[in-house]
Amino acid sequence: MSISAKADFSRLYLAEQGVDHEVIPKFYKVRQHFPDERLNDIPGTVHQKIYELHMDKRIHPKDRIAITVGSRQIANMPLILRSIVNEVRALGAEPFVIPAMGSHGGATAEGQKQLLAHYGITEETIGCKIVSDMSTDIIGYTEKGLPVYCSSALIHLADGIILCNRIKPHPGIAGPTQSGLIKMSVIGCGKQKGAETCHKAGTRGMAERLVASSRVVFEKMPVLFGVGIIENAYDETSEIHVIPAEKIHEEEPALLKRAYEKMPKILPDDIDVLYVDRIGKNFSGVGADPNVTLRFLVPAKAAEVTRRPPSVFIMGDITEESAGAVSGIGQADIITMRLFEKIDFGKTYVNVMTSTFLRGAKIPVVMRNDEYALKFGIHTCNAPDPSDIRIVRIQDTLHVSEIMISEAVYNEIKEDPRYTVLSGSFELRFDAQGNIFDDSY
Repeated sequence: MSISAKADFSRLYLAEQGVDHEVIPKFYKVRQHFPDERLNDIPGTVHQKIYELHMDKRIHPKDRIAITVGSRQIANMPLILRSIVNEVRALGAEPFVIPAMGSHGGATAEGQKQLLAHYGITEETIGCKIVSDMSTDIIGYTEKGLPVYCSSALIHLADGIILCNRIKPHPGIAGPTQSGLIKMSVIGCGKQKGAETCHKAGTRGMAERLVASSRVVFEKMPVLFGVGIIENAYDETSEIHVIPAEKIHEEEPALLKRAYEKMPKILPDDIDVLYVDRIGKNFSGVGADPNVTLRFLVPAKAAEVTRRPPSVFIMGDITEESAGAVSGIGQADIITMRLFEKIDFGKTYVNVMTSTFLRGAKIPVVMRNDEYALKFGIHTCNAPDPSDIRIVRIQDTLHVSEIMISEAVYNEIKEDPRYTVLSGSFELRFDAQGNIFDDSY
């Protein structure tokens, strides 16, 4: 019997009676405006960038070239990978792709390959083999004695390695190096064992450990170059950078700053209740990106926040792509029953065992449905004026261009040029189960 089947929620009515009187305010749908620079010709850009760096001097005919791909859903990733594959093959070499994603996909070879398939990354769509294998070997040690692991497939099959990843702020790593090519070289290429080893020392000093470990990878392994992707706030490919291996450590921090400037955000401040329709591994490694929600679980990241986080954070559902892994659910204060019942505790605990972020897997208050989750949030958010609740509703943390705001927020932003109002006021509709019935997104 599953854990969710054993959970006893028969007395939820006691809490529901206590919040039945709360009134959910009317909402408005608005569009937030962000810079929208995007790449229109991805194959052409990849070709030009690789050609400009004379990569024919590094890639030789018949070389076996590994291309890494991670566990996040990245815009246009099948096309980006296929473009790299075509360039490698045009130089007479034989490309193959490996999943470089730590413990994701249940920390199994088949699970990681299935995760890629969820994102449209298959051997058919990218035009080459996908080699998925969780075995690793130690390739060296940092100056402080930390072992550095690397995928056995990379060690034994690759004559050259191309690191390909999105560069963006990380939900739990502070400093000039966060998510990107350096992290992928250690935690991604090191598979579950490498990720666990790097995380075991805790979050403090993580960026420094990543850099130290990656220098071992770059010294011992035939890394040729990196393909760094930066997205705009609309989840579109904005920039692609091809960086020679010897310059990645120097150039990635500047690209991270550019990614910070372009990432999506919730513009309204002082939110009483934040409701996110769905969380998912395809949006963030912790389901909902704290860089958007401002609900950081890592003290060093929380210290960087200059805005007030939402008083109450509610999660409604989880994506199919996540396969029940909810290692960031601890950010939330309230979740719905339908989300709770989809949790795969095995996958979730493997993730937090690897990352050592135990707080990420703590279960929030569970309410029967959306209606009671919202009423419970309104009741407990300690708003200065209970009749003027500031609520923001978003689809997920990757798509925040169109959001829903309560009347209190609308009255504040209706003349603000950063927004376009898309609707008049409306009440949320709930189905027979008390969950939001809505087709307005």
